[in-house]
Amino acid sequence: MWFKYPIILLLFLITALFQAGFLPYFSIMNVAPNLLFILFFIAVFLKAEKDYYYEFFLVITAGFFLDIFFNGRLGVSILSLFILYLAIQFTRHLLEEYQDEYFVGYYVLSFLVCFFAYGFLTQLLLNPLTIGMNVGIVTLVQILYNVTVALLGLYAYEQIADFLHQDRQLKLL
Repeated sequence: MWFKYPIILLLFLITALFQAGFLPYFSIMNVAPNLLFILFFIAVFLKAEKDYYYEFFLVITAGFFLDIFFNGRLGVSILSLFILYLAIQFTRHLLEEYQDEYFVGYYVLSFLVCFFAYGFLTQLLLNPLTIGMNVGIVTLVQILYNVTVALLGLYAYEQIADFLHQDRQLKLL
């Protein structure tokens, strides 16, 4: 399964180019969804089996593209996403028994916490002297826009996973 690493790299590259080149034209109040973070969150959150090399590759790839296209300093997003990766794994371990019952609520709450934590961590690492929380209409639009796109991404992931795992064998008897 060595070919999944170049595919992931290509997927994040296409997503970064799409986000930087195409999504600014579909912004609402100068807010566009952070597709790289959403793709990272979906890939880490919905990973069933433990493959630490793959997950660290996701952290480094997503962080690299976030740094290159948006932050300007190499390593800030990589470190932030690594901290969030550890937090996601810890909460998945703690809430493992409730995950099937309230999956969408658990997904949305985890996404919101990680989205705010990512913003806080990147601001803390970029300029720790100007940490502040500005909650206004733009922040609410940003939250709603990103959660909507994240839920659409979850739905698309589930549809693709169902299609790939269908039993397409002909049963004669």
